[in-house]
Amino acid sequence: MHLRIPPANKQIVMFSWPIPATAANLIETSQLRRKYYSAQVYAQTQVHSLFLSLSYSGGTTARHDQ
Repeated sequence: MHLRIPPANKQIVMFSWPIPATAANLIETSQLRRKYYSAQVYAQTQVHSLFLSLSYSGGTTARHDQ
């Protein structure tokens, strides 16, 4: 199966119809966006925390007091 990619100098025309945005839709979208970005920040924090832990431990996560 081959996908045909239009040349860069051609514009893709998309048809759009107005979609009614109710207050409930807007609130839900806002909540989903907030959850998504919160999850991203949490994941980044965990990665940075792991990196710092590995940096300070010299690359090992084994506890030395056992």
